[in-house]
Amino acid sequence: MPALSPRRKQQLRDLLLANLTLVATMLASFAGAALLYSFTANALVLSAIPMLAATIGVTAVAVAVHPDVTCDALGLGGRTISGAFWGALLGAAACALAVVISISLDWAVWTPVDASLLRFDWRESRLAGLALLSIGAMGEELFMRGLLLQFLARSVGPVAAIAATAIAFSLLHYGNPDFTEVALVNTALFGVLFGLAVVRGRSLWLAFGLHLGWNFAQVALGVNTSGITIRLTDLNFESRGAGWLAGGDYGLEGGVLATCMAVLLAGIVLARPRWRGPERMFWEGPFEGRAETAGAADTMLGNLSGRGGDSGGAGEDGNADGDTAHRTHSQPER
Repeated sequence: MPALSPRRKQQLRDLLLANLTLVATMLASFAGAALLYSFTANALVLSAIPMLAATIGVTAVAVAVHPDVTCDALGLGGRTISGAFWGALLGAAACALAVVISISLDWAVWTPVDASLLRFDWRESRLAGLALLSIGAMGEELFMRGLLLQFLARSVGPVAAIAATAIAFSLLHYGNPDFTEVALVNTALFGVLFGLAVVRGRSLWLAFGLHLGWNFAQVALGVNTSGITIRLTDLNFESRGAGWLAGGDYGLEGGVLATCMAVLLAGIVLARPRWRGPERMFWEGPFEGRAETAGAADTMLGNLSGRGGDSGGAGEDGNADGDTAHRTHSQPER
């Protein structure tokens, strides 16, 4: 049996570390939820806070022990934090557009809020509700698009990594109330969008902003969020007619309008000429000529990420004569 090449060994190691990240994060999250249950039975608190704490803990360990892992390389550096603002603006605007279209076409109406039907009523504690939405969005993004996606991308390439994490993201919502086949597809599409924000947008902050903006607009406009009835205002968005149009009881994410919005947002992320980001992201790996050997699909994502197939693309300042050797061999600063 021929010996494995150094590159193949590294790919297998990264695949093992991706699985270790998944298991460690889930176990830590379950343990945190068990401890927190002594203080509250609020389901959102028990899911959001332990998940964020677990992902921060696992990421901190990786930063401490892995030579290539830094906050900047993961897309969490200070130069990309503005992505959270622009992502939130885009996500909220897309959701608002879907709501306006639904109301205009009589696919949905606003009705009075029936507090007895709400699972989570935050109208008297809006700041706490917004904080919990932020914690939930950051926890899911740091878990799915942090180490997990990027270890997978180093092993099997960015296309397969985005697809795998998008499917996993969709399955995480499978047990939500009123989950449908359209919701399954839409949640996966949003997972692809958030993955593109990391690979093409070179910013985990951008993925977080898109996620938070979409969720916040749903809650503020009275839309059920992934099947969960949460309200920050007195608005109550009620779907009419066929559920696959405006989403039915699951919310917008159960209808074709959300499909259109996810595709629109992905197009915006892909169309922007340049995004601020680190010189080398963790998912791009340490190997010389990686884009040339990763296959046509991975080369495509390499081009979409703005680096080009030979790692010699234009840099942040738009110059095309960057130091290719430096980009190939240098490690991110700690």
